[in-house]
Amino acid sequence: MATGMVSTYSGNGSASYVDTLDTLATFNFPRGVVVSNLSGKRVYVNDYNNNAIRLIKYQSIAGLIENFLSNDIIIFPNPTGAIFTITLMRDHFTQLNIFDMLGNNIKELKIGTELSINIDLFRFAKGIYFLKISNSSGNYIIKKILRE
Repeated sequence: MATGMVSTYSGNGSASYVDTLDTLATFNFPRGVVVSNLSGKRVYVNDYNNNAIRLIKYQSIAGLIENFLSNDIIIFPNPTGAIFTITLMRDHFTQLNIFDMLGNNIKELKIGTELSINIDLFRFAKGIYFLKISNSSGNYIIKKILRE
């Protein structure tokens, strides 16, 4: 399902070549993208002006792999100033956790039958966080949240 949502998975808008984590990386005129699920969640980017093919593998410092192809949840707005809404496209989720970059569980919530949940990160520092939403079978989805 197309949602019209756009997220930045890597890069910070500066035109140069810095090969590092997440939004600290830089590209110079990225021209093409290939998504591969064959050996983990990977994105290949044609970094045109740097004459390079760049690999983005989704694994956080916390060791959680982000399932960026899932259509089961929508997070808006993301990036967020503090408050964002999670819209669940199905009602089978039971647990919500938010982790910081070090893997600390900073927020935990049991999910009932609600399909829309407001989360407030006002008292937390600006930066990258990871949202983990689980179901009763132990399956989960990980999404990256940027707190501006």
